[in-house]
Amino acid sequence: MKYQFFSILWILLLITISCSNDDNVTTPDSGNPDSAGNITPKILSFEFSILDNNILQPSFEATIDQDSKTISLNLPDGTNLKNLIPNIETTESTTITPDGTTPIDFSSPVVFTITSKDNISAQYTATITSGSLRDGKNFTFSIVKENNAFLDNDYYAQISDEYKVISLEIPVDETASLKDLRPVIKTANGVVVSPISLKVQDFTDQTLQYEITLPDGRVEKYYVDIYKPFTLGAQRHALLGLCFKNLEQLAHWDIDKPIQEWSPDEILLNTSLNRVRQLTINGGNNLSIPPAIASLSDQLPIGINIKNFNLNEFPENLLKIESLISLELEGNSIETIPSDIKLLHRLQFLDLSKNKINFIPNEIVTLENLEKLSLQENELEPLPETICAFGDSLDTFLFDAGVCP
Repeated sequence: MKYQFFSILWILLLITISCSNDDNVTTPDSGNPDSAGNITPKILSFEFSILDNNILQPSFEATIDQDSKTISLNLPDGTNLKNLIPNIETTESTTITPDGTTPIDFSSPVVFTITSKDNISAQYTATITSGSLRDGKNFTFSIVKENNAFLDNDYYAQISDEYKVISLEIPVDETASLKDLRPVIKTANGVVVSPISLKVQDFTDQTLQYEITLPDGRVEKYYVDIYKPFTLGAQRHALLGLCFKNLEQLAHWDIDKPIQEWSPDEILLNTSLNRVRQLTINGGNNLSIPPAIASLSDQLPIGINIKNFNLNEFPENLLKIESLISLELEGNSIETIPSDIKLLHRLQFLDLSKNKINFIPNEIVTLENLEKLSLQENELEPLPETICAFGDSLDTFLFDAGVCP
């Protein structure tokens, strides 16, 4: 009998505990009570459904950060953000403004105010964007004909996050000025850009920068490099690429100023034609010549002088500068000359002295405009008769004893 009594007592205790636990059960989305027992109102989900909006997939659900009270979503490119109806789920017994029953303009951030029956309020900021950004990119930048009537095509920029440069080439047949362009800027979730998208800008202003504010509050500034081929803007693009590849060697270039003030002793302009006519860089550690250097090519002649930089190889990206008439590479460590030297068909002066050159290709004889060739102080064996004969036909041909008869 004693054991039966304790068994019954044990069962009653379990029932009591079970009922007590049931009284404390709350749904995960019911909100958290404050010290007075009031429930903090929350937005639990936020989506756009195909039933309410003309979009491609059944629904797009936004990301909600309850700590910062932000809602973010990037919809497909081309989505009209000015006429969207959200489907919003909130904690019980709350009201929300705007209520999402009618179309809302999401082309700029929208603030939603949610209020509980206890008159406790919270505000959420919804930032909805459109456009498929490249993986890991914070924004895209384009100049499109829809917003610039004089354009025949759309043009999309390359963005260097390493060097903080937005670069875009508009073909030479697009004759309108770069002073009156409306760029389209699409951002990733939580990223803010200034100046804003579609604001008219003068892209001949070499000091123009865009400020990109990241979700963590960091601000990054990007130079804008929009140019046409055969213009000073295109040449600036080339020199920016050279500078960013050689930040240590060219740290003295003041790229915040107009190009003629970057380094007046090294970058010489033809003032009447407003073009770079001579680039001279003398002495330092090994220099890297990026592909962007090709944009120095112009309808007008240009000279490049890169001396005493310990270059181990011929900088083949220079071969893309078709308007090159003078190339001085004295005092480096170059061993061979590429056969594509023939591409420099306008070249008049070539100085390869004081290197370690042991090979000259036969293609050098195709440089029909060459007037002066210097091969002194290299490691050349006797050259073929065709090259020596070509050298003899020049106005000036400098070489060491034994290289040519």
